[in-house]
Amino acid sequence: MTIPVITGMRVDHALARGSQNGRTGAGVMIKSFVGVEAASNPAIFEDLFRLRHEIYIVRRKWGALSAEDGLERDSYDNSDAVYLIGLSGEGKVNCGLRLLPTTVDHLFRDHFLHLAPAGLPQGDGVYELTRFFIATTRVAARHRQRMIAILGAALFEYC
Repeated sequence: MTIPVITGMRVDHALARGSQNGRTGAGVMIKSFVGVEAASNPAIFEDLFRLRHEIYIVRRKWGALSAEDGLERDSYDNSDAVYLIGLSGEGKVNCGLRLLPTTVDHLFRDHFLHLAPAGLPQGDGVYELTRFFIATTRVAARHRQRMIAILGAALFEYC
């Protein structure tokens, strides 16, 4: 599936508020960041990459991924990447995803092209979506489906 995205647009979604015992309920604010904004938001991106380490390396045991100081980053976490990140009222990352333009190096084309024998769409308005997650250690079980819907809605609104 291809996802057209308007780049350079900043979207802040105040969708709901609330937390309980340190675990977020349905409250989350979805913010968009372009990879170059990581340097000006170090706490958010460190939290993001630590969560990705916990999810993809520790729990899912994705052996192809490497971790540096407990942070899961790869060569695609660069200035071309667009992130939609869900933040709790306390500023902690609760969910997120990464978008990459198909006009530059991206994960699917570089490593999984064999899964698309008819080829991949490519263009200025076509993005690859990877690293979609909900932080199950931070989001109460009864709110996870809603969190997925909120992140999905933010993705569609952003696009």
